[in-house]
Amino acid sequence: MTTMFDEILARLSGEFIDEAIDRINRVQVALENLRGGGLSHMEAMVDVSREIHSIKGSAGSFNFPLITRIAGKFEDFISDTSELPEPPIRDMQIYAEQIADILDRKVEPQGDDAIALIHALPVAAPEFDPTGVSANPGQALVVTSARALGRMLARELANCGYHSDVVSDPFEAMRLAVTKKPDIILTSAVLDGLNGVDLMRAMLGMRQTAGVPKAVVTSFDADHIELRGLPKHVGVVRLGAHVSDDLASLLTQAE
Repeated sequence: MTTMFDEILARLSGEFIDEAIDRINRVQVALENLRGGGLSHMEAMVDVSREIHSIKGSAGSFNFPLITRIAGKFEDFISDTSELPEPPIRDMQIYAEQIADILDRKVEPQGDDAIALIHALPVAAPEFDPTGVSANPGQALVVTSARALGRMLARELANCGYHSDVVSDPFEAMRLAVTKKPDIILTSAVLDGLNGVDLMRAMLGMRQTAGVPKAVVTSFDADHIELRGLPKHVGVVRLGAHVSDDLASLLTQAE
């Protein structure tokens, strides 16, 4: 039996879809104006970011978590490519088209279809050298409450062809690890509610994530109290000069 509240939610959801379609249309117009020279790079990115940020903020409330995820990655892509001499307009249009397609269908793909869609999104990886790290492009889960660290790791991983989900809640990370099936998992040693070592032990104990290459990212020495009990099958990515080499070693396990 449909209640009045159900009808209210359905109406609000419809209003969100209509408004989001208008916003994504404005994104596409801004990108075309950038291509044609009608807007500067800065002007276009301000317009695009305004609309995408609004879509990201509302989508989850109306049961469109995949749109929230794509919009967040779109924002990261804009940030990561902001210093390029030529803006990657076509790649940005792909993000907008994927959001528009979901809005037009009014339903999100699920399961492997959703994972494939995320994996197909463009990655900002201008520095990637295919003769360097040998790793299959895939999905990474990064768990850290330090925003700067999360962005740095996501950028390093993008240079190797990896998309990254960056989350701060270790319990949300466990849910994502099961539902999103990442190819590698990285976590800070220090987290809120559960430290990185305990999170890795939990991941090893879950059938879906037991075999996924994983590592703790830390500046601590190996004998530090925060690293006690770290399972031998879990790697360590050392912050500083060793980050790239340690990540390279981890990524080769994901081949």
